[in-house]
Amino acid sequence: MVIWFLHFVFAGKTVGYGPKVITRSIKKIKSGEEITISYIDLLQPTGLRQSDLWSKYRFMCNCGRCAASPLAYVDSILEGVLALEPQKPTAGHHHGATNKDDAVRKMTDRIEEAIDDFLSDDINPETCCEKIESVLHHGIQIKADSSQPNHHHLWLHPSHHVALNAYITLATAYRIRSTDSETDTRKAFDMSRISAAYSLFLACVSHHLVSAEPSLAISAANFWKSAGESLLDLARKFLMEEHDVKCSKCLMLVGTYNSRRDIKENLKQILRCVTDISQAAWSFLTRGCSYLQKFKSPVEYSFTVTNCEREESSEDQRGRNVLLLSFHCLLYADLLTYLCYGRKSYMLSQSHSVISD
Repeated sequence: MVIWFLHFVFAGKTVGYGPKVITRSIKKIKSGEEITISYIDLLQPTGLRQSDLWSKYRFMCNCGRCAASPLAYVDSILEGVLALEPQKPTAGHHHGATNKDDAVRKMTDRIEEAIDDFLSDDINPETCCEKIESVLHHGIQIKADSSQPNHHHLWLHPSHHVALNAYITLATAYRIRSTDSETDTRKAFDMSRISAAYSLFLACVSHHLVSAEPSLAISAANFWKSAGESLLDLARKFLMEEHDVKCSKCLMLVGTYNSRRDIKENLKQILRCVTDISQAAWSFLTRGCSYLQKFKSPVEYSFTVTNCEREESSEDQRGRNVLLLSFHCLLYADLLTYLCYGRKSYMLSQSHSVISD
């Protein structure tokens, strides 16, 4: 179901009237427009949401997003795949699918199985990363037949709902690997770096989703906050001294949220800065991660053939770039948090404290 507003129940003592409810709209509401509230995870496509609602609450949702025909854009990319022109079989790709639906099912089943095994401690973090990244990176080949002698290569779209869960799991698994007592210092740093890269990629993917569906703002705020904290932790690992690295274009935006239009324009400015900084930092963050190296930057989904880091990027400059990315991620989260929860939210104060440090 689509959530057009957020509500919070406070334990304040209002004699005779029960709890106090504060309602905030996160988008403009037209006269006569129905206001709905979410019961379930909105980062699921329509079929899964309806199934979840029926199994838990015994009703079918008929909100604008659920009833849309054809599917709403956000639901189409939550189930999206990427396909290349027919090619000859290539070593390393998964085989065995007979059509598109079969291919998608095989890919999602393999990823979800690895996630479930990881969460139940049936496999270690390293094996989890290998299994998930193998599917994400190699995709799957649909078997050729007499009418189509070449194989078709399919990959999950970066916004596919299973891919989103994969990024969350991979960021966690790499972070756990970085704290392994048997991991040497250099390898631990590399694991932290790739964990931060997945967190940043997930945050940027969520930007595209929330641009199409405002009700996903809460999830996006959490993703951007997590990315900012992960990048900040990474920067502190190799910056030997404190650096006051903040963006002059965006620093003035902190706390200046007067209207939805202001927030929208500020988010665009922050994303422009993230795009610019990523051009210098992305190849460093994704080094050793074949899947993420496919993408030119975390902000765009186009594939790249090479991923060469700028020659002038010294270790100190890399640290500054990572620190700048952290600042912008936390500021982006700050804006979305204000939109969702208001000026007095404890989450907003947490974000302010990190940005101001």
